[in-house]
Amino acid sequence: LPRAARAFVSGASGWAIVMLPWFARNYLTVGGILAPGGMRTLFLRSYDELFRLNVADLTLARYLAWGSADIFASKMAALRFDLLVLLLGALQLFLAPLALIGLWRLRARAEFAPLLLYAALLLTTMVLLFTFPGTHGSMLHSSAALVAYFAVAVPSGLDAAIEWIARRRRTWEPQSAKKFFACGLTALALVISLFVYSQGVFGNLVGVVEAKSLCDGGANNAPQWNARDIEYEAIGRELDAREVPPAQAVMTVDPPSFANTTHRASVYLPTDDTNAVFAAARKFDARWMVLQPDHPAPLHTLYCAGAGVDGLVLVARFQDGLGRPVMLFQIRQ
Repeated sequence: LPRAARAFVSGASGWAIVMLPWFARNYLTVGGILAPGGMRTLFLRSYDELFRLNVADLTLARYLAWGSADIFASKMAALRFDLLVLLLGALQLFLAPLALIGLWRLRARAEFAPLLLYAALLLTTMVLLFTFPGTHGSMLHSSAALVAYFAVAVPSGLDAAIEWIARRRRTWEPQSAKKFFACGLTALALVISLFVYSQGVFGNLVGVVEAKSLCDGGANNAPQWNARDIEYEAIGRELDAREVPPAQAVMTVDPPSFANTTHRASVYLPTDDTNAVFAAARKFDARWMVLQPDHPAPLHTLYCAGAGVDGLVLVARFQDGLGRPVMLFQIRQ
């Protein structure tokens, strides 16, 4: 019991050192240690609803009214996606069988108890509770904590697999085979990592081109890593030329990136409807709006067909890293 108590105090102290400054920031900013309305994410019916201005109707009753079929389908889709994140993101797929074998062999080790507990809680939480945030980055980022355990489990699984084969193939030399396959798997992991890196930084290396535009039902592809947010740089220069004060907020779908790129205030573009856009503009004194390929569904017609909306005045056009249109509107309501 004293040892367990010391371990608990030690772990809790480490957690507090990391989290208390953030809780203090939250308290000074929003009046509580956690942002208000956070539990309403349990009742989202799509990822876009995470960015609603009006959240009063994000209730259990509304969620259940969605219907059991849609709720079940969303959970199954999240389960498939989250498992894929573990297989591809943490194990590059080809290491998954070896990791599973290794985990089975090491399951009695006390050091692996946190892995089993965390993995079970993580998958259950992301699938059943935070279904839509989980499939848009939360699962990927949270699963990073599992990588260190998997890295230990894979060699153990490789040894077990080679020993099993060697017992059935007398011509195999287990020690030589272990070295050979360990080097081969390491090289393969390195090649895959470099390929994924090259895809993100240097562009598409396999010649696959998206045939349809976003407005024709095409995919919302991401530009190369070093070409992302170039439209924000151009918009920042446009606002500078117009002598717009940096404190005057701009509505975008990615306020952190916009603020980091332009050093201007930014607020999220609401996903409710156009009325919510104007309400948020009044509340946060936002007089500008950026409309880009990744945009709320209620503004799709405005982006693709140029259908006018009273109170939104198009003042400039730009292009993102893939050459797709990006528009800057002035909000006049």
